[in-house]
Amino acid sequence: MNRIQLSEDISSGVIFPFGPGIVVDRVSQEVTHMLNNAGIRSKKKANNVKHRLTDSVDSYQLNLNDSEVDIINTIIKYNLLKYIQTSTNNKSLYVDSFTLDHPWINYQQANDFNPSHYHPAAFSYIIYVDIPEIIRSESFEGPPTSMKGVIEFSRNNAQYILKPKTGDFILFPSEIYHTVYPFNNNVTRVSVAGNIHELKIHSK
Repeated sequence: MNRIQLSEDISSGVIFPFGPGIVVDRVSQEVTHMLNNAGIRSKKKANNVKHRLTDSVDSYQLNLNDSEVDIINTIIKYNLLKYIQTSTNNKSLYVDSFTLDHPWINYQQANDFNPSHYHPAAFSYIIYVDIPEIIRSESFEGPPTSMKGVIEFSRNNAQYILKPKTGDFILFPSEIYHTVYPFNNNVTRVSVAGNIHELKIHSK
């Protein structure tokens, strides 16, 4: 039987389910509202990147203004620092610089799914903009176990299953495979994702 981890049961920090760590943190309601509004204005045919990801989930390149990019950069830098210092047990390490690609926003509907995949980057992140509670009620531990609407991380035949909620932030090494399971209710699950490249760190 698979154990489904509730995100609210995790203190903000780095967890180590199978070797490489996964950062679990939270963002403010102001940030989720900002990303939701950015998604609304980005939802145009020219920004459609569904074909680059999976044909199952509607995805759009997220157009952010400079101040919004600064907010995302600050969140990512804080969590990268947390990952690096915790993973190495070295508090003298600091984030020098990194680059981000264009984030994208996902609108997952009933029966949509994101198959197992990894990203060609150093780290990847997900911000959960809107996870309707009715989706969260579809997944539960059994027997039988229902994995609807959860995200599953996998590495070397080990799995870690997380039930996220609105406002959750996750950062992980891009080599980790992950998949998002479908759900049944007629609602929309909204998340923003992106990749981190060219990470440089230094020691104080």
